[in-house]
Amino acid sequence: MILAIVLAVVASHLIGWFWYSKAGFGKKWMALSGMTEEKMAQMNAKGNTAAKSMTISVVLGLVTASILYVLIEKYGLRFGCVLGAWLALAFPVYAHSALWDDKGWKLVFLNAAQGLVSTAAMAGVIYWFLLM
Repeated sequence: MILAIVLAVVASHLIGWFWYSKAGFGKKWMALSGMTEEKMAQMNAKGNTAAKSMTISVVLGLVTASILYVLIEKYGLRFGCVLGAWLALAFPVYAHSALWDDKGWKLVFLNAAQGLVSTAAMAGVIYWFLLM
């Protein structure tokens, strides 16, 4: 169980790493979010480092993967994937950046799509472990 959860989080983070890299959608994300190299440097100077953000992201991923594991084990892959999709597409959360932060709907859909793909990967890894 623990290995499945940890590997699900690793898969999710590898997808996120590629998604927001320059080889993926990183340039598009930076343009849509208004992020620049200078802003990143300022954030790091204020103590909001990538390591801090990654640590919090890993903890949140462990929580998500644990919930998915329990649900997939109990109710099956279909239920886990459907619920995971709803969690990943939690538009009330994502939409706030479009509505209140003036970031726009393209950014909302880019982030929501990454959440959906990452959560589906988590569910796939967990399901594979449960089949073993």
